[in-house]
Amino acid sequence: EKEFRQIVDVIPQFIAVLAPDGSALYVNQTLLEYTGLPREVFHKIDFRKHVFHPDDVERLRDQRRKALTHGAPFQLEQRARGKDGQYRWFLIQYNPLKNEQGNILRWYATGTNIEDRKQAEERISSENLALREEIDRTSMYEEIVGSSQALRTILRKVSRVAPTDSTVLILGETGTGKELIARAIYSR
Repeated sequence: EKEFRQIVDVIPQFIAVLAPDGSALYVNQTLLEYTGLPREVFHKIDFRKHVFHPDDVERLRDQRRKALTHGAPFQLEQRARGKDGQYRWFLIQYNPLKNEQGNILRWYATGTNIEDRKQAEERISSENLALREEIDRTSMYEEIVGSSQALRTILRKVSRVAPTDSTVLILGETGTGKELIARAIYSR
């Protein structure tokens, strides 16, 4: 057992052995070093409040409870606080150990740092949003030339009416661009 714990302690992932109710029976040295918390904190049923982001604890409470009850492997993404006070994203995977009758004896939980992936996802999402806004700004009215106050007023009205399901009547003299405004409304 001592050799097994030494092996588990050097694995660069969080490893926890949990009772069927989710309380911690054992946590590896990697988890202790990351959090800076003493082992005794993990033996308290509310250790999640000391380790995980409060929003994540609340958000995942019911999902985690249901999954523990059903006894099937599951995973959650949540933020864990390091000893530096910073929260980082981790993928926590839960796998049950069952006896011959199918009763859960233990849960094995492993935590993998996914902070880089989450930051990349957030960066891509922000870039995607910025690009969509840029496309809307630059190409939505590319056929309409002008920057007068009257034209800007019309384009603001186009932006307001376009997302609605209303019928629009466009009036104006011949050659004033009624067709361009109609296409702008349609394309928006």
